[in-house]
Amino acid sequence: MCLSNVYKKEVSDSNLMFRNIADIGFDGGELTLTDIMGIRRSIKASVKKIDLLENYIIVDPEE
Repeated sequence: MCLSNVYKKEVSDSNLMFRNIADIGFDGGELTLTDIMGIRRSIKASVKKIDLLENYIIVDPEE
């Protein structure tokens, strides 16, 4: 099973937003992230990079 961590702007411990994300949905500028436990979180952000080998996602949240 491939799970990914979500980071704000760059991969660093201080920018970690969410762990163990199993599903990502896109809807009108909003991302819906679902973790391995089925917990959903929605954020207004754009995806900058998804690295499936290293299991991370970089987003740029709207401020």
